[in-house]
Amino acid sequence: MSITFVNFMHLRGPEPVVDQSPRAAFPSPCTKPARTQQHLGLHFVRYLMDSWFGALLGGSVYGAWAAWANWGQGAGMALAIGAAHWLTSTLLTYFGTMAMRWFYGDLDSRAGGLRAFVGGLCLTYASLFAVHGLLGTQHLLLTLAPGIIPNILFCGSYALLLKRTRTATNS
Repeated sequence: MSITFVNFMHLRGPEPVVDQSPRAAFPSPCTKPARTQQHLGLHFVRYLMDSWFGALLGGSVYGAWAAWANWGQGAGMALAIGAAHWLTSTLLTYFGTMAMRWFYGDLDSRAGGLRAFVGGLCLTYASLFAVHGLLGTQHLLLTLAPGIIPNILFCGSYALLLKRTRTATNS
């Protein structure tokens, strides 16, 4: 079972993650000949953001904060809240990037980016409120407050990253 878990958690291959639009055409003489080093770097960043490794890393930071913020409820409850927040944040990061790609869709870059940004934030906070509501977290705002700016930055930067990596590949 642990081997299956390790294989499941393994980062995807070295090829960049590329979303193909259904309207994408075959290469023509007027397309760009090769990706620049900057585009390769952006694809690598997107590769990390789309991986389980990035999701686990981000979730661990938020889980540790949630445990610390709720330590006054007792060690057992604080650790349960921290573990639930870690699991939720990890799953939200991994599946949230997938959802943001879906929200982005085939729209032009501004409308798709805005939809990905707003959809990602709504999905994140709806899930976090539901999980912490079920757990009975007393310090909900203290638990979620430190993540507001990082979540806005994450959703915004991922929406821009989608614009840059999809446009560079599909144009």
